[in-house]
Amino acid sequence: MSDDINNGTAKTREEWIDMLRGFGMLLVIIGHSRCPDILEKIIYGFHMPLFFVLSGFLFHETKCRQEDLWHYVRRKWKAYIIPYFALCLCNLIATLGMEFLAEIRGRELLASAIRHLFYILYSFGDASKMPNCSPLWFLPCLFISDIYLYFFVRLSKAKKGIVLLAGLTVIACLAKMDITQLPWHFDIAFVGMIFMYIGFLVKKNEILNRMNIIHKIVLAGVGGLMLQNFRVDMLSRSFGNPLLFFGGASGLVIFLMSAFCKLSGWKLMSYIGRNSMFYMGFNLLVNACLNVVEKRIDIAGWMAYEWMFRTVVNVLGISLIVLLWNRFKKKTAECCKI
Repeated sequence: MSDDINNGTAKTREEWIDMLRGFGMLLVIIGHSRCPDILEKIIYGFHMPLFFVLSGFLFHETKCRQEDLWHYVRRKWKAYIIPYFALCLCNLIATLGMEFLAEIRGRELLASAIRHLFYILYSFGDASKMPNCSPLWFLPCLFISDIYLYFFVRLSKAKKGIVLLAGLTVIACLAKMDITQLPWHFDIAFVGMIFMYIGFLVKKNEILNRMNIIHKIVLAGVGGLMLQNFRVDMLSRSFGNPLLFFGGASGLVIFLMSAFCKLSGWKLMSYIGRNSMFYMGFNLLVNACLNVVEKRIDIAGWMAYEWMFRTVVNVLGISLIVLLWNRFKKKTAECCKI
């Protein structure tokens, strides 16, 4: 990435990327908060492509070409899969504790634990099956997308075209046959890889530096295509009109990148972005706790603002978890030095 965007510093580069990632994670939290339908439609239209594009933007082609597949896979495993299982385990313990308090005991509790473990290993992105951590499906999917991209960037232009056509055809057939989620989302990971490649091209061609106000207006207009599409959901292969989905999501994401690369000082967004896995991993657990509270306290008068309330509680609650975790790591590191 060039110095025009970074203002000459790596710190600024990381700041705006973290800010945009934090913005995307805030949209995830809002999307899970029972927000109005139109807002949910907009969020689902581009929030997952946003994370894939940012991952592709951070993809290091030179390092990738120098690194053999084994080391590349091992590095990505540490980055995505180990946090995935760690966060799932925390949610499993918390969920089983909640089930125990709800008078679930003995074999029933054991069966619930085994069921949750199976769907964690499968990475089945369904809140009714994974223990309040279904959004974490994204991490195994991103892991597979990264491996796809490792091979894809090495192909010639002609072979890239053939692979894209073949992959999208397979995904379209799976969608038509209404086949359920595949383990670790090998099919959706291919769609994710396409968005990652878009982010890779944005950085490689320094598109953000070359954009003027006209380009940004055009991208914003292209992003508006999302509103003409049906509600999309990458996880369930619901893309509506594929052209509107890919065009609208890509246009809006690149527009947001061009806007955020000029911003600084959004400390909360940056904080959320740096710790996005925690917000992704504990969002539904916080909502589950709020559901328990709802059953005990009459908040009917607040229902119109429920999504705002849930969003604020999620941000504050998970920020506290992150703070405690960072302090625990610091104390542990200090003890190890002694």
